[in-house]
Amino acid sequence: GLQSTVQTELARAARLHGAKNGAVVMLEARTGRVLASASYPPYDPNTQGTLLDRSAIRNSPFAAAVEPGSIMKPLVVAALLQDHKLRAEEVLDVPPTRRVGDKLFSDVSVHEPRLAVRDILRYSSNVGMIELGERFSPRELAGWFGRYGFGYSAATEAAPNAPGTVRPPESWVPQDHASATIGQSMAATALQLAAAYNIFASDGRYVTPQVLESAVGTGPARQVLRPEVAREVRGMLAYTVENSGLEAAEIPGVTVAGKSGSADLFDTERGEYIDAGTLSFAGMFPAENPKVVGVMYLQRVREGGTLSVAVTAPAFRAIGSQAVALWSEAELEGRTP
Repeated sequence: GLQSTVQTELARAARLHGAKNGAVVMLEARTGRVLASASYPPYDPNTQGTLLDRSAIRNSPFAAAVEPGSIMKPLVVAALLQDHKLRAEEVLDVPPTRRVGDKLFSDVSVHEPRLAVRDILRYSSNVGMIELGERFSPRELAGWFGRYGFGYSAATEAAPNAPGTVRPPESWVPQDHASATIGQSMAATALQLAAAYNIFASDGRYVTPQVLESAVGTGPARQVLRPEVAREVRGMLAYTVENSGLEAAEIPGVTVAGKSGSADLFDTERGEYIDAGTLSFAGMFPAENPKVVGVMYLQRVREGGTLSVAVTAPAFRAIGSQAVALWSEAELEGRTP
């Protein structure tokens, strides 16, 4: 039931907004079970003999690495909290723009000149995050990307998956460091991002995602964050959904913790970046004790706005609502959801 919903809602959102491609992956929190995953455009195996573009058969959630954009910001905040380089109650001066190297970074949302950490996430402040990210050296930040699983293939049975891209930190220039802090100049798959967000849902533990029932619980699991850090950031993500225009991601009767993102997409044909080429949402529910973690993105949206809150958040809500309905039905019938 959930697999059908994921495929339907991803395709619906892609067609509604004119997206060229996209992906969704949903994990069972804490166990790492892959509950559903889907790629857009869909693939009909009956037509494989006529395919000219072999990328059409790619398992995008597992194999397509994208620059994730702002959904990386909570992971950087958590790393700073874990390393005692940030206090959750801090308030920072956050101007609307900041030049780093030869690049000018700007905030999209208008906000107060001083922001608490949770409001840096709420407003998705690029400038605030870049200033926080400077508390890490390039090597430290790249090291944290590795701890979250980026740059490595997940040890997932029966499902080959891409490692993503994290460039060697010694090659970074200042604007690379700034870009990486806000989810650009590095790339990850939807599966990797969902596994990283599952750390928040699992009280700080990284659990290897699995698609085979027989393999669940057999993959490597490790403590990445202290439980109190994971819960602190989870609370920030619930606050973000409730106070940032992300009402479109809210599931009736269930609290959602999550973050939207937009990232420029490098167009290989043009040889340049396209503004807001990737729109994404990463979230979990119920926020206080997550059962499901999900990540979705759409790329090259042509119609219906360029904000994730209007594109991916409503699709996440539809998928999440179906997941809640299915587990409620299972509980009523005495089955394991």
